[in-house]
Amino acid sequence: AAPPAAAAPPARGTQTDARPGPEVVARADLAAAADGFAHPLAADVWRGRWRGRDVAVRRARDVDGFRRDVDALLRVRHRHVNPLLAFSLAPGAPLLAAPYLPGGSVAAALAAAEAAAALAAGARVRALADAGRGLAHLHGVHVCAGDVAAPTILLDADARARLCLGGAGRCRVVDGSCPLLAAAAPRRGYGPPDPPPPSPAALRAADVYALGVVALELLTGRAAFDEGAEPRRLARRARFVPDRRCAWSARAADALAAVAGRCLAAATPSAASVSDELDRAAADVVDGRGDAVSALLEGLHLSHLRPKFAEEDVRDLATCALLESDELERLGLDADAAARFAAAAIARAPPLAAPAGLLDAVAARRAATAALPRCR
Repeated sequence: AAPPAAAAPPARGTQTDARPGPEVVARADLAAAADGFAHPLAADVWRGRWRGRDVAVRRARDVDGFRRDVDALLRVRHRHVNPLLAFSLAPGAPLLAAPYLPGGSVAAALAAAEAAAALAAGARVRALADAGRGLAHLHGVHVCAGDVAAPTILLDADARARLCLGGAGRCRVVDGSCPLLAAAAPRRGYGPPDPPPPSPAALRAADVYALGVVALELLTGRAAFDEGAEPRRLARRARFVPDRRCAWSARAADALAAVAGRCLAAATPSAASVSDELDRAAADVVDGRGDAVSALLEGLHLSHLRPKFAEEDVRDLATCALLESDELERLGLDADAAARFAAAAIARAPPLAAPAGLLDAVAARRAATAALPRCR
C-alpha cells in the first residue's frame, strides 16, 4: 500500500516545532523498541526506547482507522500535540511510537485520592489552555481529533499538556481531499447528546464539546461518565462545586466554568476562540510565588528559556505577571517595553533600561506576591 500523503504546511500563526517527521519502519523495529512488549502502560500501549529516547509504543486494532490517524497526524507540528516519531504499516497489528510523557494523563491526575497528588488549580487551567492550543492548531490544518478526553491529554514533567492522538482510529482530515466517513463513536461521556450527521463542521464542534467536558472534569474533579454529571446541566453550577483538593479562586473557577459553558452550548464556538479565552484565563491564574514566574513566561511565550534563569533572580520582574494590561495603562506604562525588558532579563541578554515607572510598580506589588496563597 502507498504510504500516507505528505504533511500539509502549518497553519498560519501556530506554534510549530522543527522536529523531523516520523519514520516509516519495519514492525520488528518497533517491537524491539518496546522491549518485546514487556512494560505495559495501558491497554495496547507499552513503554520503550527509540533512537535514544523514552517512547510509548501503541498497537492499533483497526488498520483502516490507523491509516486515517497517520494521514491526519502527518499534517501536525505543534508543541501541544504529541508527535509521531515512527510507525509501521506492515501486515498484522500496526504500531506507532510517540514521546513518552512522564506526568501521565489528566485522567490519572484527577483520579488521585490524595490532594498532594492532584493537579493544582493553576496547573489545571494551564493544561487545558495547552490542549486548547493544540486543538486550535489541528483545526487550522483541517484535522479533527475525534478523541479529546482526559485520558488523551498527557502531561510532561512540568505539567505542560499535549494532545496524544493516534491508534484509536478517530482522527479525520476534513479538507475535502478524501471522503468523510462516519466518525468513530466518541469515548463515553465526551460526545454531544444529539450528534448531527458527520460533516467537517460537526466534527470540529464535537472536538470543542469534548474540550468543554474536560474543562468540567478539571474544575469539579468528577469524571465525564460519573452518574449525574450530565455536562450541560453540570456546567450551569460547576463554579459552585469546584474540586476541593486544591484552592480555587473565584476568578479561576468562574473562568473555567464560562469556558465549559461555551464549549457545551448548542452553538459551539471555534477552537481558536476557545483557545484565546483559555490563554487569558491561564495568564490570570497564579497559584503561588513560584508560579508568578511561570505566568510571566506564559504571557511572553518564552517558556523555552526557563532553564536559563534562576527564579530568585527575576522575582521582582515576575510580579509583573500580576499587572494586567488595563492596570499598566492606568499607570502610564508601556506594556511592550515592559515585556521586552523582562524578556531580556530572563534571557540574560545585554541589559535594557527599565521603562519609566515599571520598577516602582513592581516594588508596590512585591509584598502582595510574597503573600499569595499556595494551592498545593
